[in-house]
Amino acid sequence: RDHVVAEEESDSDEDVPSSSSDDDEEDADEEDGGAVDGSGKRRRRNEEKGKALKKAKKAPPRDHALLASGCLAYEFASHLNKSDVGCLWKCIVSLTEHYLCQRVTHDDYMQRVVEYERKIAMMGAANTAVSSNSNSSLGRKRIQYREDFHLLLLQHWSLADALFNSPYVATRLRTWKESGREKLELMLAKMGFPLVECHQHFTHMSPKLKQRLSTKLQECAPQFGLVNCAFASFEKEDGLTSTDMVHAVNALLVQEGGFWGAYEALSSGKKKDGAVQKGIELAKGLQRVIVKVGGEVIGRNGMVVNCGSFRYAALGDTLQEEALSNPFILERLALFIQEGLLHGGRSDKPLVVAGPESGGKVQLVVVGPRNIFSKFKKAGFESNLIQIPHKDVSEFMDSLILNM
Repeated sequence: RDHVVAEEESDSDEDVPSSSSDDDEEDADEEDGGAVDGSGKRRRRNEEKGKALKKAKKAPPRDHALLASGCLAYEFASHLNKSDVGCLWKCIVSLTEHYLCQRVTHDDYMQRVVEYERKIAMMGAANTAVSSNSNSSLGRKRIQYREDFHLLLLQHWSLADALFNSPYVATRLRTWKESGREKLELMLAKMGFPLVECHQHFTHMSPKLKQRLSTKLQECAPQFGLVNCAFASFEKEDGLTSTDMVHAVNALLVQEGGFWGAYEALSSGKKKDGAVQKGIELAKGLQRVIVKVGGEVIGRNGMVVNCGSFRYAALGDTLQEEALSNPFILERLALFIQEGLLHGGRSDKPLVVAGPESGGKVQLVVVGPRNIFSKFKKAGFESNLIQIPHKDVSEFMDSLILNM
């Protein structure tokens, strides 16, 4: 699940920020999103697909341990001739979640995007409603390719909220600080987007501004270090994107008894729309917590400790947020902090984050170029997560430092 680098990371914490952290994404997204007018956009998109297809032909068979579980389930269903558009949609949502959580490289992600777009066309899902079976269809909603943006839940709140709370934007501009918010407002001004419009719900924005958004982002965002805002994705005919579904389903899963809510959101039953909307509202609240706490951890002296070959941050009792006791949210927070450190000039090395105490236990998560928890035996599925008694955290971290 984690990328393994061939070279050991420097023990120094004074490295100049490297542009390589986003190289894979930048190379592809500049091609995919760099042109916004018809022929140019299609040409660049076809070029990227061509590259992905060539790599797919040359690449060795994929290690299924690296696949999102939804993609693996879809492959099983396909071999049994049980796959349909509903199954493919769940597979796409699973792939998107893997990509957003940095569990797959951009190149591998694009290979899958090309593969699934071809399957959509073969199924007829891109042009026709394909199934009358309510258990396997998407409520007669078609799937289609689309260019998405690293703007969290853009369709479901204001453009300003999507920008301020997007991990991609927040970690680069530091939107939790006044200077970061000023940079963002300056960018919107250069785009010609009045703040009054930007603070309205996106659905109520001027249609002309919404049509210009892609063009203006590609034109102005790179001036502020946002060089690859666009990425390849999918949406249903009703406008719900696979990215929206990822955030909605994950937010439902972290709630008590949330499994069935997430199940309903992914189904085609009558409760689906209500479940999705509930998940989206929860996701917005959780993301605000991540930006707030993540910004405080990055900005507060002594919160992130250099331990030689890795870094360590303990939330402890100073940042008590109930949601952060959940391992999934803790991992999201850790990824946010890691991105913020990298774009603030720190070297790329693993980051261990210890969550707040809950029931005498503490969750620890590691993110970054190496999974330094891989040597430990764990009962759960996630190799980068560990739960230990609160009283043993200090001893565990001392042992980790000595053995790295």
